[in-house]
Formats: sequence, C-alpha cells, structure tokens
Amino acid sequence: MEHGELRSAQHAIEETIAHTVDRDLPTARLWHVALRSTNQARMGRWSAAREDAQEVVTSGALDGSIWQHLGLAIVAQAKRSDKTQKREF
Repeated sequence: MEHGELRSAQHAIEETIAHTVDRDLPTARLWHVALRSTNQARMGRWSAAREDAQEVVTSGALDGSIWQHLGLAIVAQAKRSDKTQKREF
C-alpha cells in the first residue's frame, strides 16, 4: 500500500481474510477487514471502506487498532472535499 500498489494489496488482503475464515481466526479477520477498509478508502471505494470500518468499530474487538479509524477518516475527508468542490462551482 505504501508504494501505491493498491490492487495488489487488495488481492493479498482478500486472500488473507479467506485464510483467517478457514482457520477460524476472528480477531485476525477483523484486523484485516480494518486494513481492507483503509485500502478501499485509498482506492476511492467510499461505501465499502465505511462498511468495513464500521463492522470493526462496532465489534469492539480491536480498540487498539488504527486502521478502521484511518479508513473512516479518509472517507470523511474525501466527502468533505467533494462538498467543498461542489460549492465552488
């Protein structure tokens, strides 16, 4: 994700989520869903990013993780930017 390879990162995250489901690792799955939220937000997939982040936040299982909050922040910033640009026209 750091080098802008978001599609590759998304693919790896999806594979890892499937692995955590197969192995019954719910906390690890949530951590990767939170990471997916951030990745989706960076890709401009606002609704998917928000849904993933909210799933993790409402679970209460990852209070020490920042990924879900970062995903929500990126979505909020993008939405605010969209509203500002619409007002300028």
